[in-house]
Amino acid sequence: MAKSKVLTFGIQKGGAAKTTTTAITAYLLSLEGYKVLAVDADPQGNLTEILTLMPIRDYRGQGVGGILEALENEGKTTKKQIMVLNDNLHLLIGSEMLGVFPRPGYKGEIQSAVSKMLEPVINDYDFIIIDTAPALNFTLSSCLAASDGVVALFETGKFCHSALLSFIETVQYFQESPESKNRELKLLGILCSMIDSRRSDNKDFLSLIQNDEDLGKYCFKTVIKRQAASGRLAYAGFFNNPEIKQAVEQYKPFVKELLKNVNT
Repeated sequence: MAKSKVLTFGIQKGGAAKTTTTAITAYLLSLEGYKVLAVDADPQGNLTEILTLMPIRDYRGQGVGGILEALENEGKTTKKQIMVLNDNLHLLIGSEMLGVFPRPGYKGEIQSAVSKMLEPVINDYDFIIIDTAPALNFTLSSCLAASDGVVALFETGKFCHSALLSFIETVQYFQESPESKNRELKLLGILCSMIDSRRSDNKDFLSLIQNDEDLGKYCFKTVIKRQAASGRLAYAGFFNNPEIKQAVEQYKPFVKELLKNVNT
């Protein structure tokens, strides 16, 4: 198998459907026959929760260190931290303590930490899909350094507009800085999500991004609307969910666009 395509989903703000989009994308790719590893790189652990329907705190007493242990051991324990959800979809579970990485005494090079963590499994999957924290931190930087491409999430509002501009600057740092470990990082696109078509401010901010001279060309044609079935995935999950088809249907065109952008 060829080396995995590593894709990071991010925005430096919460509430933009980042985790839901990451989970649905991983799920839909797995249905297409791709072997997918979903990586929970957010200390909130919501990707782990939406895919397993277990609170992240319930993993505390199970002797599972999750992504934090895999990072700190530079990949030596990565495979032990991976949960098999089905034949095509696996999960590197999250850790509530990920926010303390790197802890005092960590000897590794921080920007390369995620790359080293993924080395043992980089040839085992078609795609590695990473959910990141809604803030600029060491782990987000390391995820971007390890990625082939990044998807920026945009929820149509003032604060998310500011966060998007900051996130794009972070991506540009990796593309342009001489100190970057990944100048080949590709901005795969901006996904506008959580749109409520009844609200004029939503329409205004959507138009603002789509018509922006610099950012508009990166917007996916697919626009994700607020939908109850997708929102219920947080407690209904992806397996044995009678409304799963409705919950993921509007994301299918986005995944087609994403695959096209990855391959061009």
